[in-house]
Amino acid sequence: MSSDHRDTNEMLSITVAGQKQLSDLLQEKDSFTESLRANMAATQRELEAGVQAATQEAETLRGALEEKDKQLGGMKEDNSHLKVGLQYV
Repeated sequence: MSSDHRDTNEMLSITVAGQKQLSDLLQEKDSFTESLRANMAATQRELEAGVQAATQEAETLRGALEEKDKQLGGMKEDNSHLKVGLQYV
């Protein structure tokens, strides 16, 4: 009887230790998951800020390009007038 009692206690101790390990692992998993979610949210905010900055820069560059195109058109027109003027000289 004493041997059976010892065996039962040993099995219960092993079971309790296993349950504690599982509980610790679940807690660690939950903590890690929460950390990943926080990192994901921060990364998402950084990505959105980067996209917004890139979009604004693209708009600025588009405006500058349009202005340069207008200037080039004016310069071509001036050049054409100068060529016509040189033909009469």
